[in-house]
Amino acid sequence: MPLALPAEKPLQQLSRQDFGRFVAMLFDAPSGFAGRRIDLASDEITPNAMAAAVTAATGKQVHAESYDPERISSPDMRAMFTFLGDRGYEVDIPTLHRRFPDVGWQSFATWAAEALRR
Repeated sequence: MPLALPAEKPLQQLSRQDFGRFVAMLFDAPSGFAGRRIDLASDEITPNAMAAAVTAATGKQVHAESYDPERISSPDMRAMFTFLGDRGYEVDIPTLHRRFPDVGWQSFATWAAEALRR
């Protein structure tokens, strides 16, 4: 599993399922969200832990492979992975999940187990 990130650098992610549920909440009560910025993240997981979750879900051994973002030809993608490797996102995930428990908040491991079943 090649990624232009250090194998032990946590990466905040948002599952499509959670994004959809959050948007549905917005449509149900738009006035409660008007003018507010809410940063979203379902989970925070390292590439090594992602590889372990994919291994568990598929039964096939997967390893994280880190490489330097400078190898990425697209300037935009290179900038994104440099940002993610250096600083990354800073969502307060526990607080977000407590504020909006109805979203469900799918972890990467749960996604892998559901989407990549053997």
